[in-house]
Amino acid sequence: AGDGEGGVVVVDTRLMTGWELVPAAEGVGEVTVPVREFGERGAGVQDGLF
Repeated sequence: AGDGEGGVVVVDTRLMTGWELVPAAEGVGEVTVPVREFGERGAGVQDGLF
């Protein structure tokens, strides 16, 4: 998604045990999460997301 053509970002923390998303303190870095590019498929295909 670094090509500027990304569409949707899904962050489902139910699937990431030990992760808690909290607001970053002002002026302290940025939030980073692991990213996986999903292949293009027909509408309704979730590519193993759930």
